[in-house]
Amino acid sequence: ERMGADVMRWIYARQGLSANLRFGYRVADEVRRKMLTLRNVYSFFVTYGNLDRPELGGPLKLEELPGLDRWLLARLNMLVREVNEALENYDLAKVTGDLAEHFFEDLSNWYVRRSRRRFWKSTSDEDKQAAYRTLYEALTTLVKLLAPIIPFTCEEMYQNLVRAIDPEVPESVHLCDYPQAVPAFADEKLIEDMHFIMEVTRLGHSARSEQGIKVRQPLAELLVLAHDNAPVEALRNFEKEILEELNVKKLTIVEDESELDARENLALASHRGVQVALDVRIDDALRSEGLIRDVVRRVQNMRKQADFQVEDRIVLFYQAEGFVQKALQEHLDYLKAETLSVEAHESPAPEDAFRREFTLADDAIDIGIQRVANKTQD
Repeated sequence: ERMGADVMRWIYARQGLSANLRFGYRVADEVRRKMLTLRNVYSFFVTYGNLDRPELGGPLKLEELPGLDRWLLARLNMLVREVNEALENYDLAKVTGDLAEHFFEDLSNWYVRRSRRRFWKSTSDEDKQAAYRTLYEALTTLVKLLAPIIPFTCEEMYQNLVRAIDPEVPESVHLCDYPQAVPAFADEKLIEDMHFIMEVTRLGHSARSEQGIKVRQPLAELLVLAHDNAPVEALRNFEKEILEELNVKKLTIVEDESELDARENLALASHRGVQVALDVRIDDALRSEGLIRDVVRRVQNMRKQADFQVEDRIVLFYQAEGFVQKALQEHLDYLKAETLSVEAHESPAPEDAFRREFTLADDAIDIGIQRVANKTQD
């Protein structure tokens, strides 16, 4: 009752046969955190799917999908193939450890995080529909793939994701055919290219961390040293993802290390032949953007504290001093868009508003938010 049936099953499934079993509530908590990654992606999809009611039927047209979507399908296809091979060899530990848990991380910490804005935006365009369809394909395949290991979790997700949409499908996930690899989804080069992109961003985050610069603070430039084996084409194809992930304005590909040596104010990071550098100079314009992103974060936290729903529109009230006031005036439209504010007033908040006071960059700011009743989405 305390551990959970599927958590216990996962503990046993991930256990190598040649080692002693690690068992107990602490181990269960570790496993639960791994499984929670999948649960959080599922909850994310359901939350926004219930708001947008996307069209989820029909085959996926790969040639019309963005590169990030095609990568996830290729990564999913690789997982299906490798899980089938591992199960044929009775290697459950490989399925739950090396394969499934790593895929959970790629799905949550790369695909969903890089696609959040596609789900958040109010317009239901082709890009948004592609994101829904791709994530739906990943989730519905995963619940079938993992059903023998965590049957109760997968059954619950199947009933909500599949049966609730199409009552003609098998009445249980355990009556479905087991997933098989789809040759059309296979793309080894795309997987390798994205692995390189993820390594570039990991090193960029490492360089930021060493300098003590938070990701909310925009920076001017990222430089990537293109060795002979570096997929330069991948850097260009996924430039948008790199810039957004690292919050930098410009990506520069350099071919000679001397170009890095000649530059000042660079934070360097490298690993296994991949070398990146961040320009860490922060002028007033970049500082202003960083401050407004911090304000956005504070308002988003206030929305949660006030128990507002993700779709709720608000009216924003603010009073600020010094540089923070200047940043607010320069980026007010961005602040409104990011916080779903239909109006923003530089005035004291009404008594019935949810209100907080903060200090940013040594300047005081007073924020109030008020939910807009019966306001339809833009």
